[in-house]
Amino acid sequence: MYHIGGAHCGEHVAAGRRGVINGQLGRRPAASIRPVIGQPIPIFSRRESWLKYYWVPQAIAFGYYQLSWLLYVIRPAWSYRLNADFEDHAEHEYMEFVAEHPGWETEPFESAFSGDYGRFDSLADLFRQIGHDERVHKQESLAQATASRFR
Repeated sequence: MYHIGGAHCGEHVAAGRRGVINGQLGRRPAASIRPVIGQPIPIFSRRESWLKYYWVPQAIAFGYYQLSWLLYVIRPAWSYRLNADFEDHAEHEYMEFVAEHPGWETEPFESAFSGDYGRFDSLADLFRQIGHDERVHKQESLAQATASRFR
């Protein structure tokens, strides 16, 4: 069984649309979930290190944000190009991920968040859509990189 973890974490789905960590999703017992952005993860019943799974990713995200901001100040096209490269990498990873899991074609996707993010017939369809979204983001960044700085 797989669940989608969120980037932001809360105790219960009812607490907000932030995902669940080490709590229960619905009434399923022992459904502890790690925070992973857009990637299915097996359900484990162990506690994980806050340093490794919270503070280190936060530090990396903070560093990336600062680098992106600095590049934008120096030359906006560089910042947009960096983002386009990240989006391109993500798109290819999602498509490869789906190709590596042919069983997901028949695995139904159910989520408490489907009303907000869409309904998909299978887990494979969900990840193909996420990959497509990454492509759209890449194209938007490339368009911004070539646009005039001052309009």
